[in-house]
Amino acid sequence: MASDDKTERATPKRREEARKEGNVLRSMEINSAFAMLAAFGILSMYGPRMWSILFKDMTNRLTDMGTAGTTDWSTKDVMAMFTDIVKVILAVSAPIMVGMMVVGVLASVVQVRPRVTPSVLKPRFSKINPISGFKQRFGPSSLFELGKSLIKLTAVSVPAGTLLWSRKQELLALGDAAPVSAGLLAIDLTMGVGFRIAGTYVAIAIIDYLYQKHRYEKNLKMTKAEVKQEARQQELAPEMKAAQRRRQRDMARRRMLSDVPMADVIITNPTHYSIALKYDSEVGAPQVVAKGVDLLALRIREIAEEAGVMRVENRPLARELYAQVEVGHTIPADMFAAVAEVLAYVYRQEERARQAGETVRSAVA
Repeated sequence: MASDDKTERATPKRREEARKEGNVLRSMEINSAFAMLAAFGILSMYGPRMWSILFKDMTNRLTDMGTAGTTDWSTKDVMAMFTDIVKVILAVSAPIMVGMMVVGVLASVVQVRPRVTPSVLKPRFSKINPISGFKQRFGPSSLFELGKSLIKLTAVSVPAGTLLWSRKQELLALGDAAPVSAGLLAIDLTMGVGFRIAGTYVAIAIIDYLYQKHRYEKNLKMTKAEVKQEARQQELAPEMKAAQRRRQRDMARRRMLSDVPMADVIITNPTHYSIALKYDSEVGAPQVVAKGVDLLALRIREIAEEAGVMRVENRPLARELYAQVEVGHTIPADMFAAVAEVLAYVYRQEERARQAGETVRSAVA
């Protein structure tokens, strides 16, 4: 059916889901091209020194062999010499290897932002499905990879063969050349062929990246029904967030009301505002443990009356505390005097009530 055709571009949510599954846009030819450029770039700067180290090492070895004047070499001696030569070769080629590895990693990072995707590590039985494997082996993607490999082989062979053919006279004269001259010529030819091949690889990498991008976008395409369904799900998200916020407010309100019995005084407006204050000697300043307006203010007064917390009417102070101080915060310094006066009044009234054996419920400041 037409509605099942994937004609719509992938949404950001669809792209994020694909990324979590490890499905990302990446061309391995980009890694190969930049790694090759890095290798020959380092070799162009480090090649003469590399050749000098190898030439000097071999000269010293041959000199030592001539000085020793012995032809009786055991298998152990040959293996020891071979091991030493391999160590020297690995040491001088290490910068090239490290450079290729670093550039390859950077090429991957540039294409794909680093991210851990545990879902990629899960076993997928579709990978061992013979039918799926057959399709992958003989499908359009495999044909493209085969064509790309043939193009790469041709692209590598043509520039390399052209350069070597243009300098065939120098190659034929290598038999009569001094070792140093022969080595320098080899380095020069290697660099020439290498940069030509690397340049060809860059062109192939660009083409491959464009193809991979086309295939990636095609695979991510969605049907119109999928786009509509995702839009409906996103429309529900604000409602769910609003419900979550309501639940959080209700929980915060219940916690706040549970602190009202521990307050020292309730400052009222008298009916519109209620602010519950508690003085904590460890904090060093009175704190607002609850506050509310209208119905919530009424509920605070009811709880305070049940708990025997004294209520003091002070309209300006109640409005100011409600506007400036959040629940759980201490009062600002400019309100210390007014609040201290209220608390002192409350403490005096409570002391008188205790002496009289009564409970003071409310007063007007």
